[in-house]
Amino acid sequence: MVCSLAMDQQPQPTYRVTSMTTHCPALQALSRRLRKQAKAGAAEFERFLGSSEFQKRWSEVPIHRRRRAVVALAKAQSIIPDGLPQPVKAQRMGDRRVNWADLAQRAKLVKAYAVCGNDHDKAGRMLRVTADCARLAKKRYLDVATPIGTAA
Repeated sequence: MVCSLAMDQQPQPTYRVTSMTTHCPALQALSRRLRKQAKAGAAEFERFLGSSEFQKRWSEVPIHRRRRAVVALAKAQSIIPDGLPQPVKAQRMGDRRVNWADLAQRAKLVKAYAVCGNDHDKAGRMLRVTADCARLAKKRYLDVATPIGTAA
């Protein structure tokens, strides 16, 4: 069966369906920069939004992509770290264990506690060990009644 079109009807154009995410380098660059500035903190993010660099990058995004750029901006604002302190990642010593039997290390321990008093955190930072390690070394090697180098 053959279908004929009337003279006033035009054939509808056919569109090829592609994936939802088409390549837009300007949008990618803007969203990447927004995420980077957001991770740097609220002040850096606000400074970037007021800069001429943001204006330039925003103008490079095509108009039909600006809604997606606003979504990228909102996502970047949601990952800004709040003012709460972040946990410190402890560095592992691995094979570099401290040998407190070494007299040079014990001398460093004595010096650290002479400077810091009884503060295990400060002594640990001076010795580049944890506070518990410094506390135990002080307990085992400095708080004992026998002097260093003599047998018990």
